Amino acid sequence: MRSASSKDSSIACSLSGSLTMAVYARKDSPFWWMVLEGTKVRKSTGVPIGTGYQRRESRRAADEIYHAAQGDLARGAYRLPVSTPAITFRAFAQWYAVTIAPQMRGKRRVESIVRHLQSHFGDTPLAALDAARIEEWKAARALDVAKATVNRELDVLKPMLRKAIPKYLDANPTDAVKRYRTPKFPPITLLTYADEDKLLNVATAEARALVLLGLDALLRLGDVRTLKREHDRGGHLEIVDPKTGVPYTVPVSSRLRLALDAVPKGSVYYFGRRYAKRDAPMGEGTAFDLFADLCALAGVVRGRKAGGITFHSLRHTGASRATRVTKLTAVMKMGGWQSLRQLARYDHPDDPDMIRGVEGIGSRPTHAESPPKQKPPI
Repeated sequence: MRSASSKDSSIACSLSGSLTMAVYARKDSPFWWMVLEGTKVRKSTGVPIGTGYQRRESRRAADEIYHAAQGDLARGAYRLPVSTPAITFRAFAQWYAVTIAPQMRGKRRVESIVRHLQSHFGDTPLAALDAARIEEWKAARALDVAKATVNRELDVLKPMLRKAIPKYLDANPTDAVKRYRTPKFPPITLLTYADEDKLLNVATAEARALVLLGLDALLRLGDVRTLKREHDRGGHLEIVDPKTGVPYTVPVSSRLRLALDAVPKGSVYYFGRRYAKRDAPMGEGTAFDLFADLCALAGVVRGRKAGGITFHSLRHTGASRATRVTKLTAVMKMGGWQSLRQLARYDHPDDPDMIRGVEGIGSRPTHAESPPKQKPPI
């Protein structure tokens, strides 16, 4: 009977001869595993396997981790001095962007932040990064962007440098760096039916479609601006989640269908302009101005600081209304949410909703219950 170590060796030997024989994949794990020679240690490298090009790059990273672990064993056995290999932040960021970031939720946002960090720290040795240098970056970055944006970038830098321990760093320098304290905005204000009527009564064809895409289709402003006519399939819209890159479909309500058909044509985008040789979607500033002008014309308070609505309030309002008339899983698909936890941020129950809930627990259905089916006689 073969031992577990011989079984792992046979798994490793079944891999390509050009690869490290002590690194292998397991069917019950999404990570590369390794067997340390001369020991009974079999553990995960922590590197996701990935697919295609990612698989090749992640395999190289797993090989490096295996060699580092094997070297640590040799140094411990022969009491050799421990030295940390040198690597620049740019090189480490490239490895992280290829190996780790694609496996993360919101990978596009993470990859964008990693590119910015890479351009800032550049060829700085990773071992030279300390809390003081990161504080300098944080202060300089806060002059160009909002402090909330700096916090989000710091939230990406922390786990990124954590991956460099213990091979390149002894400790994470970001542990001593605190996030900015940002003022909390007032809660999202939902659109009332009265304000909805005010907006739609004075809206142009373009502004009416803009509002209903946010309210009935639960679209973000970025999705609305870049919505192409080819993505309109009549009964539904084809949307790609900008954070995860996952496509999903959104049903089109009857009033939204009428509003989209009324938008003047002239571009491949519903909200775009055709120039000499190309089409361009509506700019973000133009979209904000269009919604602001509509609110001002309708006499609806706008802006969270003023206790009014924003364009994102339409998505919150639509989701909150939809949860009262259909299943939560259906609303998840409509809004492109991946979990009920994400949807919960957009659902705003009030006291009447909760009262109807507790009263409905003990209520009986009004329709007559059908008698149970009887088995036919044998």
